[in-house]
Amino acid sequence: MTQPSPLDLHPDLTRSDICFHMRRLISACGGLVKSGEVIGLGKSQMSNFQNATKTDFPRLDQILALEAWCGEPIVTAALAAVQGVTALDCDTRPDLTQQSIGLTALTAQLSAATAEATRDGIITEAEAANLRDLRGQLDDALDHFDARKNKLRSVS
Repeated sequence: MTQPSPLDLHPDLTRSDICFHMRRLISACGGLVKSGEVIGLGKSQMSNFQNATKTDFPRLDQILALEAWCGEPIVTAALAAVQGVTALDCDTRPDLTQQSIGLTALTAQLSAATAEATRDGIITEAEAANLRDLRGQLDDALDHFDARKNKLRSVS
């Protein structure tokens, strides 16, 4: 008789199962680098979380932060399911309307700041820093939007 792996945490949810769901969560957040940025960890640590041969496991607050960022209860839904519980708001079709509105607002902010900064023909260091900051916010919002949009494609 084969002994269960010491990495298996629950008889109905093996370490491989958990790593599968972590891989899905990391992907929904935009990959190893982006998901690591969300919770302040490096790419290699994020990779360990989805590797069944490693003993690393994210803390619950890190899982919840990633799920909040991508808008999907991927790992917690799997944990609930193994306990025979179904989350009531596990909508598989994310609503992108609010994110689209947010992207439009950020784009308008960047456009207005660009117009103001270039009005006199000279972009100061402070104006350039502001434009870089706004562009970074827009890039982050686009990454988040793309992760949600890809989720929508995968369930269609």
